Amino acid sequence: MNEGLAIALTGFTAAALNSLGGGGSFVTLPVLLAFGLSGPAANAVGTVGLLPGGMLAAWAYRSDLSPFPGLGLPALLSVSLIGGAAGAVLLIATPTPVFDALLPWLVMIATLAFAMAPWLRRLRRRASVNAGTLLAVQAVLSVYTGYFGGGVGIMMVAVWSLVTSKTPHEANALRMLLVPAANAAAAGLFLMSGLAPLYHTSILLLAGLMGGWLGASAMKRLRPAALRYAIIAIGASLACVMFVRAYT
Repeated sequence: MNEGLAIALTGFTAAALNSLGGGGSFVTLPVLLAFGLSGPAANAVGTVGLLPGGMLAAWAYRSDLSPFPGLGLPALLSVSLIGGAAGAVLLIATPTPVFDALLPWLVMIATLAFAMAPWLRRLRRRASVNAGTLLAVQAVLSVYTGYFGGGVGIMMVAVWSLVTSKTPHEANALRMLLVPAANAAAAGLFLMSGLAPLYHTSILLLAGLMGGWLGASAMKRLRPAALRYAIIAIGASLACVMFVRAYT
């Protein structure tokens, strides 16, 4: 398949997955790596290229958006921006061989978080969590978003559904705003550093715009369980391939 077409299809699919529940990086990483990009560059291209689609999806979810009690959106957005920028700086400073060694572990952690999310929600044990703790959790998740970001959306939904009174649907609407915020800060640094090649990024961006919008509206009709199992299978397979690639 033509490289440009393959990347475009990848961008559409990944943006649609992100708008529904996450897992888009499990699609972009193997394709971009297959076309010769390094691990850090492939991750940066995915972050920049899928950002506009994520913003469109956030707009589609705007009517369901609500902050935490006692913790407004400005504070959450500020922490997300700072954390995303910090994660991007860490990625830019990470040598490619080191990131390639870390990549399979990051994919495995993201896949496990994706797989365990429903089980965590069923615990329904509400801890007493204050605003400072929630901001600290969001800071850690935002740094992870800027550095790698795989599965971070489902991590946010799982954590917030577990330790606050928000339903998974309400938490999902909030992560649709905060994940793109962290990615926006990271994307700016990736572009300034030249880590994200413009050719691959532009194709992914254009296709991701359509995928993000359609995913937020049409893909909600798909069976969530079937899509979740598909994302877990992709993540597990990708982690296995990455372990072989990194350590053999």
